[in-house]
Amino acid sequence: MAPLLLLPLLLTALSPAPARAQAPLNLTVYYEALCPDSKHFVVDQLEPLWRRIGSSDVLSLQFVPWGKAWEHEDPTGGGAYVTCQHGPAECWGNRLHGCVLSQLADAGQQLAAVSCLMRNYRWLHAAAPICVRAAGLDWRRVARCSFSESALADALAFGRRTRQLQPPLTFVPTVTADGQQDGQQLMLYNLEFFVCETWRMRTGEPAPGCPTDSA
Repeated sequence: MAPLLLLPLLLTALSPAPARAQAPLNLTVYYEALCPDSKHFVVDQLEPLWRRIGSSDVLSLQFVPWGKAWEHEDPTGGGAYVTCQHGPAECWGNRLHGCVLSQLADAGQQLAAVSCLMRNYRWLHAAAPICVRAAGLDWRRVARCSFSESALADALAFGRRTRQLQPPLTFVPTVTADGQQDGQQLMLYNLEFFVCETWRMRTGEPAPGCPTDSA
């Protein structure tokens, strides 16, 4: 009887081990609310890729709405304040983006909201309520947030994170993959190829939605 009892253990030992789940590629987008290049990247590169891949198992996303803004200290003791590359409207837009991101936990929902706001960045004040409500959020709550001290604190945190980039940010948007800027031009202008090839090199398999070798 002993050999029969040991048989299940032997078969288990000889069975191939389950493949370890591959961590998703973490893309972080450093952008600003009124930047046309940021709009083109989010709307023309990132959103279509997310639709094709359709899986947060392959990609995780983070957004950092700051860009080429600057933090200043009020000499009269009023605390920190921010100026932005495209003026006060962009500072408000960056805070608005931060409020929306803080109220959406799902990466796909965040991307949809950011894409809507960026697609309509030229008319942001008019489009923002529509985009925010389309994301399932309360516009009044988000609008109040965008003028709040907490939104300023979040913006300053985005600024610190942007200043920590190495090499430093010189172009908006800047994108990192797992914290690295290698392949920056490819990420900005052919994100699908970058992500698909990176995933293939990591796993030996095409990501869902990516072309196969036989294609």
